[in-house]
Amino acid sequence: MNPHAATHPDQAHPSAGAAPPDPRSRPPLAPALGPLAAPAGDLLAPLYAAAVRARNKRFDRGRHVQRVHAPVISVGNLSVGGTGKTPMVAYLADLLRQLGRSPGIAMRGYKAKPGEKSDEQLEHEAALPGVPVEADPLRADAARRLIERRAADAVLLDDGFQHRKLHRDLDIVLIDATRDPFVDKLLPAGWLREPVESLARAHVVVVTRVDAVTPAAVERLARRVRKCNERAVIAAAAHQWAAFMVGHERQPLDAFRTLDAVAALGIGHPAAFLHTAAAHSLNVTRAVVKPDHHHWTADEARHLIDSLTPGARLLTTEKDWVKLARLIPKSDHWQVLRPQLRLTIKDGEARLRSAIERALEP
Repeated sequence: MNPHAATHPDQAHPSAGAAPPDPRSRPPLAPALGPLAAPAGDLLAPLYAAAVRARNKRFDRGRHVQRVHAPVISVGNLSVGGTGKTPMVAYLADLLRQLGRSPGIAMRGYKAKPGEKSDEQLEHEAALPGVPVEADPLRADAARRLIERRAADAVLLDDGFQHRKLHRDLDIVLIDATRDPFVDKLLPAGWLREPVESLARAHVVVVTRVDAVTPAAVERLARRVRKCNERAVIAAAAHQWAAFMVGHERQPLDAFRTLDAVAALGIGHPAAFLHTAAAHSLNVTRAVVKPDHHHWTADEARHLIDSLTPGARLLTTEKDWVKLARLIPKSDHWQVLRPQLRLTIKDGEARLRSAIERALEP
């Protein structure tokens, strides 16, 4: 797989036999910057870096930081796009419940339409029944509602590394093993929201998707992390497909081997999804890739179903399905496959658990 294959986010790909499409081959602001995207991004990146450093210095001095009456565990990353935060939050919610806690999830609710829930909030609610979710750009207010109104005694802050207004007792930062941040650039020249030096304030660094790279690549990343932060707990995780959901039924992965499929993806790292589909012997004949958090329209949903050849299925993510399900007639839901993700800690699980238990202490 070539994870850097150039493509446009709205492009439909005729075949998955070629390199999987990955809109992250270009910085997210490249379309806005036009034909001079690369030089303009390189000129603007130092200004962005200066603003980030100034902001971080204010927070490092403890200014404007709010506390709530429960432990807060933040899950975040350095970059724009998907590193696996949603399955990591689900893993932590299950772990906290095993430890006798009643967790709640606080999040921004990115790209939610007025009066509606964001795709990630809906995904959390579907995957974690009984775990309350509150969305608010003011994450401290969301955390307080979880504690005061919904009886949460631990708060999981989804995508919280840059949201420093809320004090956290544990900062977990995810690094995608297939997207080395140490060779990336800051916005708008690259995908980094913060310089890699910001890893110095992380308590835990989890390298995700380690099953997609060599052990040597994982070790190289760990050494680079260690240079930024000698004290951080480092763990390694894989995102695996556990089963397929078809309607409300759970089906084994092997039931769809060699099946033709059209993929519909509005996620941060579509190449990783398509790579996994190929590993499970799905024949993705066409991939419709949209920007992260894409709001699918009724026309798009109808076109996706109408484009299926006899015997083929639509392959999509739970994040996309929470929006597509309302647009596709229920009589056609049987034609849609959604892989169920399971995050597995491959190395460092005991150290990670100990860090979480320490964060929960009074």
